[in-house]
Amino acid sequence: MERIPEMLPFPDVVNMVKVTRKIKKTDYLSYSPGRIAVIDQGEGLVGGYTDDHASLVPANDPVIVFGDHTCRFKYVDFPFAAGADGTQIFKARDGFLTKYIYYACLVAGVDLHGYQRHFKHLKASLLPVFELEVQRSIAHVLYTYDELIENNTRRIEILEEMARRLYEEWFVQFRFPGHERVEFGEGEFGLAPKSWSPATVKNLVVRVKGGKAYKSEELQGDGSIIVVDQSRAEYLGFHDNEPSYLASPKTPAIIFGDHTCKMQVMVTPFSVGPNTVVFAGQKGHSPYYIYSLVQGLVSTAEYKRHWSDLTGKIVLEAPAALSTRYGEMVSPMFGEIELLRRKNRNLRAQRDLLLPKLISGEIDVSEIPMPT
Repeated sequence: MERIPEMLPFPDVVNMVKVTRKIKKTDYLSYSPGRIAVIDQGEGLVGGYTDDHASLVPANDPVIVFGDHTCRFKYVDFPFAAGADGTQIFKARDGFLTKYIYYACLVAGVDLHGYQRHFKHLKASLLPVFELEVQRSIAHVLYTYDELIENNTRRIEILEEMARRLYEEWFVQFRFPGHERVEFGEGEFGLAPKSWSPATVKNLVVRVKGGKAYKSEELQGDGSIIVVDQSRAEYLGFHDNEPSYLASPKTPAIIFGDHTCKMQVMVTPFSVGPNTVVFAGQKGHSPYYIYSLVQGLVSTAEYKRHWSDLTGKIVLEAPAALSTRYGEMVSPMFGEIELLRRKNRNLRAQRDLLLPKLISGEIDVSEIPMPT
């Protein structure tokens, strides 16, 4: 049976959490055990880390963090410090559930109006609310989707870390199969196998030509072919035309954001957005080896093209036979990563379809099967 939520002013359902100490972005640290996560208005849940325990947000219960400039909402149920730039923190008043209010805020939404503070628009909004038990049921269904997505994301991170560590063991620490029988000597890269030699990236990669570069307005939210670009987002959109590039776990391609230096391995047919370079390895090298070899060699310091900077770098080239063996080892990992990304895209699509219908009362939460 359809329920009609009561529309209540935002200030009537939340309490602001006062924070006296926030962390500047220039003071962010990398992860280390014991450090405190810094939650800011950026795209990811965690922006960085800090050792400043005096900056812990004084909240014993879950809270919602709102990005005043980005309009991003984040549900946080662990100890954290707040980023200094544009974070507003609040939680539900008594009689309301913070997890439900988080989803209600997502439905209410706040449109971006350029680079300005947007919290005033959120404070002026009305939130749809039900009795507490219905809030719990709706939040439970939606959060189950989010937990599945988070579990898959952690599995992706573990697989990526496995591939990275294998690369470092073989090609940085030189503990590759048979290293005991290899002669080492001092050179440009320090102590390294004598048979390995310096090479420019230009001589190790080949740029792959493809079809058109798609703009966001040409794409749809779902489709048979994924389109990736140089932004931090996983994808730009989808289309149902022929792919511009072919790829598979056995024959992957690598994309490079010419302005942003984003790098990603592609293992399914795809197309690209503007300013996105597609390349692969040459001289018999596995693209997985090339990806690991050149990842992080250049970074964005100014708004310019970086492809020539990347290809001008000098690296230590391993034998093609060893790079091929590495590719064979990590290929299943990247294939599994792609499957998990697809699962997450499907879960997000299902959640986003349910979200407004549950919050508005269009469908009854008791009629919704739990995701798996």
